[in-house]
Amino acid sequence: MASLLLAAGLLASLSAPRLDLYRSRSVPWVGQRVSYEAAVQGAAPGTPWRISVGLADGGESARIAGDTLTADDRGAAVLEADYTFARAGWYDLRALAVHEDQRLEATLRVPVTAYRVDFAWYQAEKGHELRWPTIQLTAGPDDAEYWQRRGVLPARWCGAMCGKDKPMEHFVRGWTSKPAIAIDEFGGSAEYFPKFHQALTEARKLRPDEFIAVWFCGWYEYFRDDPTHKRIRETRWNLGGG
Repeated sequence: MASLLLAAGLLASLSAPRLDLYRSRSVPWVGQRVSYEAAVQGAAPGTPWRISVGLADGGESARIAGDTLTADDRGAAVLEADYTFARAGWYDLRALAVHEDQRLEATLRVPVTAYRVDFAWYQAEKGHELRWPTIQLTAGPDDAEYWQRRGVLPARWCGAMCGKDKPMEHFVRGWTSKPAIAIDEFGGSAEYFPKFHQALTEARKLRPDEFIAVWFCGWYEYFRDDPTHKRIRETRWNLGGG
């Protein structure tokens, strides 16, 4: 009997509706317009849900969106809300969904910065990501939606030294293939670094708005015999450095 009750309870928990909060940016900054979704999932199709989203800042709270929505054929009812933060600080985003005697709640801690701040993580795993990543540098082809719904920019991993003998055009094609990429082992000896440098310069010209993260390695030889630091200045200029 106990096992039957346990199985029944497990089945009920798996089929029970839940409320999730998603966002377009995990760490927004002042003046940025951020999109939020309060999503009821696993509900009975056709059931109406009163959904609201509000923000709390210390002792004050404000409702930013609310509506009554009907669960679709997949059992989902999603309220969308946009908000622009006027000042930096800590906020609590709270969502509430009610259907008859069912009451679902979800909360999300939101850090708002005075200007754009990014936290890039390498090999963060779905479900085990660190607290506020804004960029996932090794997103797989099937992971993009997962990270985007959590306000994280998914980047594609690309190599440099692992394909060091390939022509420069190969790297330009790969490094302009996605809105965001992460280049690993960029550098090497003086034999290879100029090719990578030229390819990245061309990629930046072709895709000036593309996000590029670069891991440098073994580039000492290229700059060793450069007493005037001309190569360093050129590299910083071409890669968008200060």
